[in-house]
Amino acid sequence: MDEQEFLLQIEALTPRLYRICRTILRSEADCQDAAQNAIFLAWRHLPSLKNDALFSRWLIRIAINECRKIHRKRPQTLPLEDHAPAPEDHKQFFEMLHGLDEKFRIPVMLHYGEGYRISDIASILHLPEGTVKRRLHTARKLLKEEWL
Repeated sequence: MDEQEFLLQIEALTPRLYRICRTILRSEADCQDAAQNAIFLAWRHLPSLKNDALFSRWLIRIAINECRKIHRKRPQTLPLEDHAPAPEDHKQFFEMLHGLDEKFRIPVMLHYGEGYRISDIASILHLPEGTVKRRLHTARKLLKEEWL
């Protein structure tokens, strides 16, 4: 596949590529990053493509891997986007957060507030990673129930 053919294929596949990225990632900026990274990687590794007829499948697989990589690297956010507090409600939200038991509040603040990875939080709190995950899950559930 030469450069001109590559560009034609990319032009045709870009809308599909973006839609696939959008099903995996929520942020439009992350979707654009994943699609651009996939195109860049496809160009860079084009010589490793053995069958040009499989280009679209190959590019989509690269895009999915890029989405997963971005998803793993991005700090997680509380899944309250649809019910996120307005600026005037921030005080109420933080009151709810401080109303959580300390065993839930500290992992939430470390993970979502400070961006620590679960493994780091487990090390800091001397807890197994599974316990940290469970506490984060429970805290999100409690906050969501309280907010709604």
